[in-house]
Amino acid sequence: MISAGQNLAAGIVNSVNAQNLKGYDLNGAKGVDFLQPVVQPTPGSNAGAAENVAVAITDPSQVAASSDGTQGDNANALALANIQNEAIVDGRTATDFYSDLLSTVGNDVSTVTDEKQSVGLVLSQLQNQRSDTSGVSLDEEAANLILYQRAYEAAAEVVSAVNDLTNYVIQTI
Repeated sequence: MISAGQNLAAGIVNSVNAQNLKGYDLNGAKGVDFLQPVVQPTPGSNAGAAENVAVAITDPSQVAASSDGTQGDNANALALANIQNEAIVDGRTATDFYSDLLSTVGNDVSTVTDEKQSVGLVLSQLQNQRSDTSGVSLDEEAANLILYQRAYEAAAEVVSAVNDLTNYVIQTI
């Protein structure tokens, strides 16, 4: 599964490069890739895009600021700056995409925290019930022991699920 950060990085790189290619640099030459192009390891995959974002041009005069090749025309520079307002990832701007990602992560963390607290309460109740039980028959003790063991196993499954979800959230970031 490709992380959202990889798609966001690829969207930014592709948009900036596409716009820079439309303009002309300070010397009147056609624009070149501003950022190192995303090389997809497999078709449709943006894996590694975020880790490999790098500036491709080495000379500031290579920035294709002009839209028509004349000095003083900064129309393409304005278009480059306006990329922040364009939909570049899944129909959303980079800011909206990143905000949605953070919101999702925040909600997931909140859910995991709530589930952890619930498991803690269940465990506390079970411990209280166990300590309240005294002076009962061995048959009742055995039955309660099996009941508590099953409850503990269920709680362990919940904790495992919470742990898996937490790991997923951390990897998504």
